[in-house]
Amino acid sequence: MRGKATIHKMNAEITVSGRLFIHQHAAHCESGVTSALFRDQGVEVSEAMVFGIGSGMFFGHFPFIKWVGMPITTFRSRPRTLFPKVAKRLGGKFFTKEYRNTQKGMAALIFFCRWRQEAFIAM
Repeated sequence: MRGKATIHKMNAEITVSGRLFIHQHAAHCESGVTSALFRDQGVEVSEAMVFGIGSGMFFGHFPFIKWVGMPITTFRSRPRTLFPKVAKRLGGKFFTKEYRNTQKGMAALIFFCRWRQEAFIAM
């Protein structure tokens, strides 16, 4: 209706730290998650700011690599490179660990979330 404000219902949930988390739509996985993790720690940073801080945008054109007959063109950094750059530049401390066994990985994540109460990032 004209002249009336529309209220959009947003998804909200309680985080491991007990704070309210409001989900914001993102265009890319890594930049959206990075923005969400920092916002959860009180650092208001948008997805666009994440790309800038993490030097996440670049241009690459590879005419010698074809996909469905067309050369490949890319406009962003390699996956798994954005978060470490942003965390380092904003002074965040983090660690990563990979597991071959899914059950061991989930057990470690649950342990970390229950006992540390600081999931994934500490400012």
